[in-house]
Amino acid sequence: MPSKRKDQIRALLKGIETGDPEAVVVVNEAKYIQHNPLTREGNVGLAELFKRLSLTSPSVEIVRVFEDGDYVFAHTDYDFNEVDIGFEVFRFEDGLAVEHWDNLQSKPASLNPSGHSMIDGSTEVTDIERTGENRELIR
Repeated sequence: MPSKRKDQIRALLKGIETGDPEAVVVVNEAKYIQHNPLTREGNVGLAELFKRLSLTSPSVEIVRVFEDGDYVFAHTDYDFNEVDIGFEVFRFEDGLAVEHWDNLQSKPASLNPSGHSMIDGSTEVTDIERTGENRELIR
């Protein structure tokens, strides 16, 4: 299902590769809360980070992006001179990102004991009709 928010987050994350400051226009500068203590607040902080990272020729593979209400989640395969798997969470208000959490973990060199990587598996939701049931199960 097409989603403007998901497209905005894809563009934001791909901005890491290019250092393009326009990639951060999805961020509401007045309200943005950055939960990564290594990144300055607001879109200026992100633009500076992206510019710095782009100098290392990073690679950003966006594996999957999901949206649920005011949240967009992105699962990424990053190469910033070390390979990390990322799980990014963005909260939106009035069409702009106002909050961000990121979770990074080094990518293992081999598959896990069940034969899977950290990023394989489905990339599309196929059973949307079970969303309510799944939410109840999690609760």
